Amino acid sequence: MNITYSKKKQEFRHDPVMEWLAAARDWLVKNSTLAASVTLGAVFILVIAAVTMTVRRSGLEKASEAFGSAMAAYAAGNEQKAVELLAAAADNYKGTPQGAYSAYLIGTIMLNEDRFDEAIEWLLPVSSRRDAGFVPAAAREALATAYEGKGDLDNALKYNEMALNDKRITYRHPAIRWKLALINKELKKFDLAETQCTNILSDSLATAFHSRARQLLAEMHVSHSRS
Repeated sequence: MNITYSKKKQEFRHDPVMEWLAAARDWLVKNSTLAASVTLGAVFILVIAAVTMTVRRSGLEKASEAFGSAMAAYAAGNEQKAVELLAAAADNYKGTPQGAYSAYLIGTIMLNEDRFDEAIEWLLPVSSRRDAGFVPAAAREALATAYEGKGDLDNALKYNEMALNDKRITYRHPAIRWKLALINKELKKFDLAETQCTNILSDSLATAFHSRARQLLAEMHVSHSRS
């Protein structure tokens, strides 16, 4: 599946769907402890489904209506129909932000069902988009989760690092640092794991992860002393 790029920034600025995605982002900031324990895409879907029943008209009317229909189906509990409509929106409106939103949401649905290869297929093109706000950055984090699920820790590390370096999702950086610490520990890159733990402890916005970072540091120190 190839998603083409679009530079319709003026239309995107007034996109009500993007405003709802921003509202979902704000919810995640206020509930960071919960967000750390579940897949990011799942939270986005639940928040969007709760507030999205119809899509107001915009400069991208048909794409917005297609996306809105998919969200209405999801809110009604018909996930299969929602996926079908999202797939149609992603394919028919590839060059629009709504096409990117649709592909991203399908990817997170696949991810939540442990269908990692399918998740990667949908998320990978979104991760390089330039016209969908912070969604491409979120797709990078989701890709990292998918690769980790496949046991591909090198790619999980790669995409988590890309997400960590993306300022569009700074609110997710504490959780991403924690995942990087765990992956680096698994790969026996203990110095890098310790660096991530130290960064977490020095971040006043990462208090939800402070105790876990201290515990992981203690475990690695004990391991080093025994070796």
